[in-house]
Amino acid sequence: MRMKGFGKKGVAIFFATALVLQSCAFTVSTNDVWASGEKQPSVTKSEQTTNEFTSEKLQSSYTRKKENYTASPYEGEEISYSMSEIFSQEKGEDGATLVSDTKGYEGADKVLKLERTYDAKLVFDVPETALYYICFDYCSYDDTVLPATMGLKLNGDYPFYEARNLSFESNWKDAKEVNYDRYGNQIVSMPEKEISWQSKYVMDSSYRYTMPLMVSLEKGKNTIELELSEGNLLLGSMKLVRPFEVSAYEGANEANGDQIIEIQAEDFYGRNDSSIRGTCEYDVNLSPYNVKNKVLNTIDGDSFTDAGQTVTWQVNVEEAGEYYIAMNYCQDDKNDFPVFADIAVDNTIVNEAFKDYAFPYVKDFTMMKLLDSDNNYLSVYLEEGTHTISLTLSAEPLRELFEKIEEVMNNINDLSLEVTRVAGTNKDRYRDFDLEAYIPDLGEKLKLWAKELDEMVETMSVYNPDVKEIGALSSIGIASNQLRSLAKKPNELIYRMAELATSTNSANQYLANEIDTLNKNNLSIDRVWLFQKDS
Repeated sequence: MRMKGFGKKGVAIFFATALVLQSCAFTVSTNDVWASGEKQPSVTKSEQTTNEFTSEKLQSSYTRKKENYTASPYEGEEISYSMSEIFSQEKGEDGATLVSDTKGYEGADKVLKLERTYDAKLVFDVPETALYYICFDYCSYDDTVLPATMGLKLNGDYPFYEARNLSFESNWKDAKEVNYDRYGNQIVSMPEKEISWQSKYVMDSSYRYTMPLMVSLEKGKNTIELELSEGNLLLGSMKLVRPFEVSAYEGANEANGDQIIEIQAEDFYGRNDSSIRGTCEYDVNLSPYNVKNKVLNTIDGDSFTDAGQTVTWQVNVEEAGEYYIAMNYCQDDKNDFPVFADIAVDNTIVNEAFKDYAFPYVKDFTMMKLLDSDNNYLSVYLEEGTHTISLTLSAEPLRELFEKIEEVMNNINDLSLEVTRVAGTNKDRYRDFDLEAYIPDLGEKLKLWAKELDEMVETMSVYNPDVKEIGALSSIGIASNQLRSLAKKPNELIYRMAELATSTNSANQYLANEIDTLNKNNLSIDRVWLFQKDS
């Protein structure tokens, strides 16, 4: 059976499903513990599969895999392979084929056509053993709304868990005509999919990593197997690229001049998700604003919420020079905690100061000028002419927190199964049973997990040191307190399993809720400005 990867929205749902499966174990009838000579309670196949799958996700993650890399990063020139060179025709029976209808691709006479559920095998030679970024030129050529997704195996195996679910987004543009209802209110128009060629590195589709994911390739012949699970794609070429980082921030530059450029945030040049849309907010401080009729004047935060979503604006610069950046935004979903975004100019993150930039929690629309850690204005140099400004929601600053929460949830799942195996499902409070005799250091384990969660919350406090407790992280605190409470009398865990893992108020469910909370970013933007010192 082929196991598919979970997208960023499915993580908490998956763990919650695991809780339900484990709660089913307590419906089995049993009279006493297996230690007394009776049959050991069985664990259902679905429980075992769920737990093994959860463990595999954690153990084979990119974070874990890269720790074992021994090769050095590749330092040579980019290596490009056309699909005609590397596509293995033996897989053609499964539907992947080379076609001459290239949709305007300039890199080759033929491209590889992949349709949903079809496989393709690529065979290529690598000049040296090293760590590489892999990049594909691709085109989503149909009217599918969802991004194309595919799995990638390297020499027969997934190089890391994230390779099971690679996402290839399309670019969406607004219709040229503004639409109104019969009352004169502006309404959201249907976006139009742009059939165009793009490039995408092998990346984490949950965007817990902002940068591409390195793969380790041995010198000589290597194979890549691709399986498309959603959408249809054309692949033009595959490139092996030396790993790179975002440019270092070398300090603020003064933006001399009197130029100011205003961008209406809802007037997208493009976005990588068709669901991102404008909306009307009744606020006289927003622009545009009409007292009689609705006009779209902000990005709808309910649609701009998932890590990896990108909005792009186009701007015409009349005078070359340094420019500061400001935004009028609202972020009132994560209590006391920021949302993070990468800010790119002409498709490149300017420098480290523009990577994972924090948008603090604010209840109302607030003008924010981009600053560095020393409160100096961040600037970017722009030549005269047309440029693009892009904003991509990021989850990278939360990656370690996500991984710790998932690790603790997995440990709780394992413990729940172990308690079921050892003690059965008899919850008689008058039953005298020494659970710690069968699960050594049970209480210490529970206290350790609580401590690890508390330490992660403390680490996150750097993003809002002015508050004693960050509201957006409150579910972690509740889970930690419940684990400590259970640790005080570990032998009572037999009849307190609901508090640990099997109810809607369990420690595990609170952690699942926290993942849901952190995955939602809900960033609303009214306007963006490029400005100079004397404007």
